[in-house]
Amino acid sequence: MNGIKRKIKRISAIVMMLVLTLGMAEGMTMPVKAADAILVSGSTGYFYVKVVNDTTGDTDTLRVNVTAKKASGKKLSAGDETATSNIVTYSGSVTSPKLGLKLNATQSHKNIVTSQDGTVSLLMCDLQFSVPAHTSYVKVEKNNRNNHTFRLADKVKTPITTNSYTDVTVAHNSSSYTKNMIMALNLYECGLRQGNASVHSTITLHIGRNSYGIAYNLDGGKFKNGYNTTYTNPSNGRTQKQNPTTALDGGEKTSDYSNSYFYVEKPTKAGYTFKGWNITGMDNDTHYFYTSGGAKTTTGTALNTTTNADAMKSSYIPTSYMNLRATSGTVTFNALFDVNRYTVIYDGNGATAGTMANQEHTYDAALNLTQNAYIRTGHTFLGWSRNRDAAEPEFLNGESVKNLTTDADGKVTLYAVWVKNSSALNNANILKNIKKIMKVNVVKTDETDDKKTLDATFDVYEWSKDLNNGYGAYKNTPSFSIKSNEENIFNYTADNLGKFKIKETDVEAPYINNGDEAEISLKDGLDMPFYENTMVEEDKGVFVMGAGYAKGDIVRDSADTKNATYYQARVANVGKRPTDGDYWLRLDENNYSKYKRLIKGAGEWSTANAYAKTFGVKIGNASEGAKNGIIFSLRKKDERGTLLTGAGFNVYYADDNSLCREMGYDPKKQGVYSTSIDENGNARDDEISIGNDQTHATLNADGTKTLELIVREDKVPDNYGKIKDFRVKAVSRYNSENNRWEIENLSGIFYDNKTVAIANGGTFDVEELIDESYRLNISVTKQSKKQNYSVADLEGAEYTVYEDSTLSLPVTTIIIGRNGKGTAENLPLKDYWIKETKAPKSGKFLFSDEVKQIRAEDIATGTGVTTFNATVTFEEDEDSARLNVHKVDDRGNDLNGAEFTLYECPADVTDKNIDDYDYSNVKSRGTEKVVNGYAAFEDIPFGKYVLVETKVPDGYKKAPNQMVELTTENGGNSDLTAKTITVVNEEEKARIKLYKEDSTDNDRIEGAVFKIFDVNNNSYIMQDVSGTDDEGNDIISQEERLFVTDENGLIKTEKLTYGTYRIEEVEAPDGYVRDDTPRTVNLEKGKEDGVDEDGIPYFKVTFENKKTETWIDKTDITTGEELTGGEYTVTDISGNTVDHWTSDGRTHKIYGLKAGEKYTLTEEVAPDGYTIATPIEFTVNKDGSVTKVEMKDDVTKVQDDYNKLELRKCDITTGEEIEGAEMELYDSENNLVDSWISEKTPHRIDRIKTGTYRLVEKRAPKGYVVAESITFEVGESNEVQQVVMNDDYTKTRFIKLATDTGEPLSGCVLQVLDKNRHVVEQWTTDGSEHEIDYLVEGETYYLHEVSAPDDYQRAEDIEFVAGRQWNDGNGVTEDDYNRMDGTQFTDQGGNTVNWNDGKVPTNEPADDLEPETGSDDDIANPDDGDGVVDEVDRDGETGDAYDASAAETVTITMLDKPKLVSIIKKTGSGDLLPGARLQLLDESGNVLYSWTTGADTSSVFRLGNGKYRIHEEYAPENYELAKDIEFEVTDDTTEVEYVMTDEYTGGSIKVLKTDGGTGKPLEGAEFSLKGENGLTLTGKTDKNGELVFGVKNGEKTLPPQKYTLTETKTVNGHSLLKDPVEITLPLKLTKAEADAMGADTSKAKWDEENEVYRFFDLTYEVKNDATLKLPATGAQGMIYGIAGAVIMIVLTLLYLFVRSRQRRRRIS
Repeated sequence: MNGIKRKIKRISAIVMMLVLTLGMAEGMTMPVKAADAILVSGSTGYFYVKVVNDTTGDTDTLRVNVTAKKASGKKLSAGDETATSNIVTYSGSVTSPKLGLKLNATQSHKNIVTSQDGTVSLLMCDLQFSVPAHTSYVKVEKNNRNNHTFRLADKVKTPITTNSYTDVTVAHNSSSYTKNMIMALNLYECGLRQGNASVHSTITLHIGRNSYGIAYNLDGGKFKNGYNTTYTNPSNGRTQKQNPTTALDGGEKTSDYSNSYFYVEKPTKAGYTFKGWNITGMDNDTHYFYTSGGAKTTTGTALNTTTNADAMKSSYIPTSYMNLRATSGTVTFNALFDVNRYTVIYDGNGATAGTMANQEHTYDAALNLTQNAYIRTGHTFLGWSRNRDAAEPEFLNGESVKNLTTDADGKVTLYAVWVKNSSALNNANILKNIKKIMKVNVVKTDETDDKKTLDATFDVYEWSKDLNNGYGAYKNTPSFSIKSNEENIFNYTADNLGKFKIKETDVEAPYINNGDEAEISLKDGLDMPFYENTMVEEDKGVFVMGAGYAKGDIVRDSADTKNATYYQARVANVGKRPTDGDYWLRLDENNYSKYKRLIKGAGEWSTANAYAKTFGVKIGNASEGAKNGIIFSLRKKDERGTLLTGAGFNVYYADDNSLCREMGYDPKKQGVYSTSIDENGNARDDEISIGNDQTHATLNADGTKTLELIVREDKVPDNYGKIKDFRVKAVSRYNSENNRWEIENLSGIFYDNKTVAIANGGTFDVEELIDESYRLNISVTKQSKKQNYSVADLEGAEYTVYEDSTLSLPVTTIIIGRNGKGTAENLPLKDYWIKETKAPKSGKFLFSDEVKQIRAEDIATGTGVTTFNATVTFEEDEDSARLNVHKVDDRGNDLNGAEFTLYECPADVTDKNIDDYDYSNVKSRGTEKVVNGYAAFEDIPFGKYVLVETKVPDGYKKAPNQMVELTTENGGNSDLTAKTITVVNEEEKARIKLYKEDSTDNDRIEGAVFKIFDVNNNSYIMQDVSGTDDEGNDIISQEERLFVTDENGLIKTEKLTYGTYRIEEVEAPDGYVRDDTPRTVNLEKGKEDGVDEDGIPYFKVTFENKKTETWIDKTDITTGEELTGGEYTVTDISGNTVDHWTSDGRTHKIYGLKAGEKYTLTEEVAPDGYTIATPIEFTVNKDGSVTKVEMKDDVTKVQDDYNKLELRKCDITTGEEIEGAEMELYDSENNLVDSWISEKTPHRIDRIKTGTYRLVEKRAPKGYVVAESITFEVGESNEVQQVVMNDDYTKTRFIKLATDTGEPLSGCVLQVLDKNRHVVEQWTTDGSEHEIDYLVEGETYYLHEVSAPDDYQRAEDIEFVAGRQWNDGNGVTEDDYNRMDGTQFTDQGGNTVNWNDGKVPTNEPADDLEPETGSDDDIANPDDGDGVVDEVDRDGETGDAYDASAAETVTITMLDKPKLVSIIKKTGSGDLLPGARLQLLDESGNVLYSWTTGADTSSVFRLGNGKYRIHEEYAPENYELAKDIEFEVTDDTTEVEYVMTDEYTGGSIKVLKTDGGTGKPLEGAEFSLKGENGLTLTGKTDKNGELVFGVKNGEKTLPPQKYTLTETKTVNGHSLLKDPVEITLPLKLTKAEADAMGADTSKAKWDEENEVYRFFDLTYEVKNDATLKLPATGAQGMIYGIAGAVIMIVLTLLYLFVRSRQRRRRIS
């Protein structure tokens, strides 16, 4: 009862729910009753419409008044709410001038609905707004608090209840536009409310400027800067959108370039020239485009810039556009390109005869190259190449080519490729460009006698790969006809692919035309691709092809049959389809000769011949039809016309659907099924009866008899659908003469009521018999392997679908779209092979050779399913680029030492911020060092990058960052296509500011002349000089540049490279003495003296000049005393008076006479008592010394007891006078007679007494050696007597040797420094001696080594004195440094190395070469007539000139010691350890040396600067590998020793003493362990029976050796160990031995050298004998555990079994 109640309640609830639901639904659709309505007491109200322009941000608010009345105009009263005549009106013509929005005139609407609960009174309100031109509705919003629903539409629809609604149906329009807004408006919130409460709603209406889409059809081209970028016009600075995909309608604001004008750049396309745009999709409004003549307008829906008059007048293709649409839609820019044309020039390349005209080509159009007309004697033409020196041709003679260059009007030169004639088979003998044909002979035979041939004709239908939606099919109409028993040629084309179908059209009488068909193809003739290197012997019908060769390969022959290149070839005979046995035939000793002519005779054939596959096709015909009954056949095809096998047809009687017979498949006729063939394919003897025995026939009124049959396909070929049944109707008439029923009419009636009549014995061949195959949709998904590029970049890749594994039968092409996918639909369901045949058009991916197969049997099938889907995914290898960075200085020379980092270019990097941008968080593509002037970045994805110089070479400024774009033109990641950019580093430079000052008052001096020597480049700073040659031609030569101080005494050089310079004063200002001492200036970074006003750093140098000083004395000729009272004048060479004075008894001094100039001293008035002296001409000294002039007055006539002497200072080589030698002349009493500085003329003494004199050179000129003093005699003579002193050069030779070899050392940078450490000369040693011949004799210099070769130490400076024999201060001279002594060893290169440099001391210090003065005893008598002393004998005859001995060349030898690293291998105890295999590796891990240590030697290596690592590859037995030692060789490295220590592996031996019977441990047994080196240990077992030898403080201490274990005392009641145990520690086991013993090898150490395990911890169990117990792997214990577990399980089961039995007994 309760259940019934519950059920009733449940039913009631359900009913109530249904009723409620239905009631709610009904309430939503029914009008509200008047009795339920609420009276609206108010009749007027209002609400607000807020308008927002989303484009400009402008807003305005409009008020809309609402009035609700009856139709009569009276207020509403109770019961009026639902009256259909009620009218609601609201304001008219409310406008917003600010936004151009207008609310339309008064509108009205009926039907006010009030809700039952009294909360809502709804008004269906039709409101109209108008918006200005070029503006659209965007969306409408309502307040969250109100209940309005709304929709912009043309009629009332179900209200939208969301708070925001975007009206996608609102169309953009070019003019003012009116749109209805139908709203369900809550009148209560418009102020129409009981109680007159005023709550007024606000509705927000959004409008905005119209926009439209922009698409680009670039026809294979591309934009350089991509889409939706910006462009700044360089002429006016305006920034516009560039290549946008959306644009705003600009309205009438034609000057609003930033918002409405946009820029479209010119696309580029390889092989084409862009000529303009055809712009479509515009509306009929006014459109703007910008030209060189300013903004132009056009109207209409299209604009072609190549034909528009304004655009054509522009000097450039228009790039800026505006207002192409005023409404939504898409404007398409269609790129127009002109294809480029180029010229092919044929170069005979050594041809001896023939000419060829140039050939014009068009890009993307294939054209056959002109047949070669050149001849070269003794050579064979192979083809053409763009490389003059090519050995193999790029193109064959007459080959079809295209796209040899992308340049417009470009020129491509093809050079003939020749090979010298020889007997061997060469490229010229190989058949190429063979015309592909088939020779077909169709033989028509009698079916019963195949030896009887018939005359027949056939139509030939070609296959077309482009038919049937690109899947291929035979054409519907025949291409030509052929006759039987004749040879016919079928031409292969790219469309028919060598596939043909022949169909019989006529046959000789009395045979019946069955309409027989046969398919013929190259593939059917021989299953062999017809490659270009196939050779054919036509007369024998033999085909030979080199196996393993690809199209275009060159096949060469060989006389060696065992190694013949035709080791495997395809061979077949005409008329015979080869079997697997004879198809592949190995060419060996037995059959090579058979094809010898074929192979070696290839050169006899002409490539002009055509070679083909020849085979026969046999088709048979019956001589007559059926005789006693019905015979008919049907031909089964698929939708492409291919004859099908594998079907099964049965014939049924139509009257009762009983089986008549099977239709067997005719093996002689492809695709034919006949009633005369049984199920086994054999001919049947019986026909379908039409005689009196046929019970299924019907007798007709006209005496004929009708038999109706049904043909049903009961077996369908795989993957094909079933055709519909058709009826065969046979009408027969009785022939009384033949006494039999004969067929009068035989026809087939198909499902579409189509009736086809055939002769009895004929074949049905109609469309209704076509089987439609199951269909397959193939989807290809293409993915990028590295994900460097977007999916859209995969667009344009093409995949060809083939129906054979050899890829010779294409079916269709799948093109990949921007989503990386492509499809081919409605293909027959079968196996397919898919391969990429065209790479993506982006050019960013490599062409793939991958082939993927789709197997029909792998595709899931289902009942009733006829179309299946298959998906194939390909991963695409990405193409990438290589970037080469060429680093040069500002003179174009390669520069090393820099490093570059390549960053992916951020979107916000511009030309303005590229150098200041922070790249720390930007992804880089690596950092590369510059080597030999280049750095290379490889495998870089295409795109934009920023190249940053992250390491700058010393002495150079950092190069600006560069933006680099890598495009597909740089694809291939190779040097051939790499993008190369040159980065120039400006050398850091400074200048020299040279000041010339007076040494006395520091005034700046103008007019000093200098030249500057660049020590770094070993040359003077030069300047270009214009001039003319002998023929008057203008020439430019170079000469040393001269620098002259200006009026401020200043010289400012141009910018100079940092380094060392030598400044030489060439000419002093007038009145000053030239400073002969060169000044060396080091321009060193960081030590500048300041920065000039032009920003160039400078180094300050000051030269001081002192004025010339001339002393004039007037003396008595006899007493030498100064005279007073005379008047004197000094005049220059022009006679101008320089000075005039009266003598006052003191020396008269004149300053500032021009050095080197001649002057004349004239006595105008002589002192009283003296005669006027002869004027004296004198020259002002150049070297700064005082010029002394003495004029002597005589009171009497000059006596004749004085002689004239001329003293000469000459170069020993040239004999010319030398300037600048300081000379002194002494008499026999060592009194100074005269002193002077030598000049270009001899020194003259006009009054000298007869006697002995000594000529002394106090100081030699620069570059000369002080000569030895000369003693000579002055005799009485009226002739001028002459003495000559010769000076030799100071010659200093420098030699650089290596101490380890004693040989000259190249690559050292050496300098000679003066005493102030300024550079005099710098050079780099090349193994030869270096000589300097201008050092100042007696001056101190230093030989300084700037840098040594990497693997040698820098030597210490050598101090020496020019012109003096060198002594190192320890009595060692340069001669001693050529002797090697000390400890020797052989380095890694086999060189003998001296560890210590021996020096042999000498006890003979160098002589002091200073001149001496002494008594008369020191003056030797002249050796008369010896040719040395210029002796003047007393007769006045002049003897030989005096010649001092030439100075010897001084040799300075500097030695460099090698940087030596000694590596020693020791044990932990310090002993040398032999047998360790060590390696020395560089910083990159490359093994430099590998060696095995010896017992008494260390290994010594000479190493250059760098980081190294010593690695122990193998340690001696029982020793642990040492850790690697890392070290660095630097400039400061001398000799270093590294010791690598190996610790030996200690071991332990454990003794376990147990009872032999019980196995219990025995305590107190004593043992001794004795090692072979004398080590003896003893001990006794503990309570666990254990004794351990060799463990101390947890460390294993037993050294590896042989031990003897002896039990010395046993436990009471037990016997001693029988024999001592011999133990070898460690124990060595091979892997097999360890596995056999179950040893735990993790406790051992693997000896890789000897391939054994070494066990260092051994345990021996001692009972009556000793047993070795190795650590077990645990497998044995596991076995015991498993066995125990099994036993426990068995016992448990047994227990449960017994319990069960007991329980059953208890129950029983």
